[in-house]
Amino acid sequence: MKVLQRLCDLCLIGVFALGIVGCNDSGEGFEALEEASAFLTAKNVEIVAWYPQDDVVVVPAVNMKTFGVTTNAEGGGSGLVFTYLVDGTALATGSEPFFNLTGSLLPGGAQIFTIQVTDGVVTDSHDFPIAVNQAPVFSATTPSEKSVVADCGNPLLIFTGTASDPEGGELTFEWTLNDGLLDETVFVETTETQS
Repeated sequence: MKVLQRLCDLCLIGVFALGIVGCNDSGEGFEALEEASAFLTAKNVEIVAWYPQDDVVVVPAVNMKTFGVTTNAEGGGSGLVFTYLVDGTALATGSEPFFNLTGSLLPGGAQIFTIQVTDGVVTDSHDFPIAVNQAPVFSATTPSEKSVVADCGNPLLIFTGTASDPEGGELTFEWTLNDGLLDETVFVETTETQS
């Protein structure tokens, strides 16, 4: 019981001494109090840079896009925990200041991707406005068969395709024959088999 009472007395003396340091009329005590306060509190972790820096980052539906941040943490930031979120929903947590976001995991359209960092005491975050670019949708091809046999009486075989972009963007078409890019009319002898 006496030990507990002495401990309480020491706590009161500490609070009283802190009050004296903080209550100096000349203002000098406040500086000492601020220095003591800085010693007692953790340094704020802060995101100081990020990439990409586009106003809106386009994330392709079929590829990954890398996002990253740099913090003011000393010693390489060991002990920091990063959380990666889309529209407030956590995708993952890790120790790396970067994340490879796969567009195929997200619905199309505008969203917010966030990297959040904490040292266990202080948390900071950066928001990246993103737009997920979905793959074009083919609606018709002519001929519709996967394998076509050319008629010897009519050596002309015409291929057409119709597609649309879910986000309303402009599309370009590329045609290939046997892994070669076509940019003009190609004539193939009828004795060859092409697919």
